[in-house]
Amino acid sequence: GESLYCILYCIHRHLKSRDASGSRAVMYEALSTLHSVASIADTNTILSIPQLWWSVLACLQSDCEAEYWLSLDLLAMLLQQLDFDNSALTSKMQSKPPGEWVVPFSGIQSLVLK
Repeated sequence: GESLYCILYCIHRHLKSRDASGSRAVMYEALSTLHSVASIADTNTILSIPQLWWSVLACLQSDCEAEYWLSLDLLAMLLQQLDFDNSALTSKMQSKPPGEWVVPFSGIQSLVLK
């Protein structure tokens, strides 16, 4: 749990700064690690950290193609593990949105089809 929060914090810092320096490599490594962790995490672990869901959605706004594709793959993995037909799950995920979005959140479809 705690290491997952550290990875999410690293991604948050990168998304907030959006600089083109070496942080791209750090961001890619953080996303790769997050992908590895999420691939072996059970549904309860993923549900206990709704920020994971929101972080993946934020990463889909990346203008770096490699980050975007890795984020899209991570989204697909989460969608396979989570049952959004379950109203309790949907409520839990919606209860922890990020405080500020640079671009207002308008749903997943626009992020996936960009």
